[in-house]
Amino acid sequence: TILSHFNFQHQSTNIPLLLEQSSAYFTTNRLGNNVQLLFILSDGRFGQRSTFLKNLISKAAENGILIIFIILDINI
Repeated sequence: TILSHFNFQHQSTNIPLLLEQSSAYFTTNRLGNNVQLLFILSDGRFGQRSTFLKNLISKAAENGILIIFIILDINI
């Protein structure tokens, strides 16, 4: 299956950096006024930056980017 190719070997993911770079890319490469979807597959190890993450997610939403977090349990 496709899930067998995920290894989740990192201790955590730099989600703020991912959101900043993805939002910049989506904003720069926007086509029209359509909402853009950003899917993030993760094991849920985001760290302790909840307020900062909320601000980045809000900013992305204001720019027409809908972020969808999909949390995978690697212990299944």
